[in-house]
Amino acid sequence: MNLREQQQFFLKTIFDSSCASTNENISSLIAPNERMSAQQQLDIYRDGVVGGLTTALADTYPVCFALVGEAFFNAMAMQFVFKHASTSPDLSNYSPLFCEFISTFKPAESLVYLSDVAKLEWNWHQVFHEADDSPLNFGSLAEQQDKDVTFHLVQAGRLIHSNWPVHKIWQVNQPEYIGDTAVNLDEGEVFLWLCRNGYEMRIEPLNKNEWALLKALSEPKPFSQICDALVEPAGDNIDISTLLPEFVAKGWICDFSTNG
Repeated sequence: MNLREQQQFFLKTIFDSSCASTNENISSLIAPNERMSAQQQLDIYRDGVVGGLTTALADTYPVCFALVGEAFFNAMAMQFVFKHASTSPDLSNYSPLFCEFISTFKPAESLVYLSDVAKLEWNWHQVFHEADDSPLNFGSLAEQQDKDVTFHLVQAGRLIHSNWPVHKIWQVNQPEYIGDTAVNLDEGEVFLWLCRNGYEMRIEPLNKNEWALLKALSEPKPFSQICDALVEPAGDNIDISTLLPEFVAKGWICDFSTNG
């Protein structure tokens, strides 16, 4: 095998325990010694890699860890690790796919809210590490009155929708939380804006109108098109003229661009 093939084979043996015994002799890559065989050395290395990735998941998803307990979480995480190797040298990037994996993990199927809690935690993790944005320059915006403007939401912000009150599940499982830990799962769907201002993280519940406008603003569309889509000839319309300045004042909109 050339070097690339050796590297690929070694990676496969880490995440497929049957690979060394059924496909090729791992001794061709690892020299046995008087204390341990090549397979024993590989097993030690595998345990270290899997343990590191499992710990990284526990650090990123602490509420999920608290909800299911250490033994269950580690077993679930190990199943995930063997299916999804890390693709980044930075363990803090591992792994957004865990949310989807939980939704298909049969031992957790009775915990219908767990994958959405994981989605909230991953987005929390992302937002915390996002770059800071500068406040919107009102002066430069006023100069664009005759142009079609596209607004841009802050990088350190995420929209989250769930059929479960995941923000309350997250809240009562914080180490510093004091109070009633009961959460009524029948409260219905929630619309959330997860954001950071400096080092302050916030989870903001939204009503449907706030959600609809923020969702529309999250897409790269001119503001005129957003208004046309959200303002209907009849019925209750979204009060864009009120909500937009509120979003700007809260720091949720940080920039704009024009078509010409």
